[in-house]
Amino acid sequence: MRGTGQPADAALAAGLEALERALHAPQVRAEREQLAALLDEDFSEIGSSGQCYDRAAALVE
Repeated sequence: MRGTGQPADAALAAGLEALERALHAPQVRAEREQLAALLDEDFSEIGSSGQCYDRAAALVE
């Protein structure tokens, strides 16, 4: 087991959280290039309506 790694782990967690929060920002969702940079090729989500969306559908909206 390596050392605590707290600073690196905390920095990584903070960075990932910032990227996740960016996905919820209307200005990011409105900019196709920004959204495309954040979404993995295998991205999928289930909307509040129960509808499934893949990356292509998310980039169109």
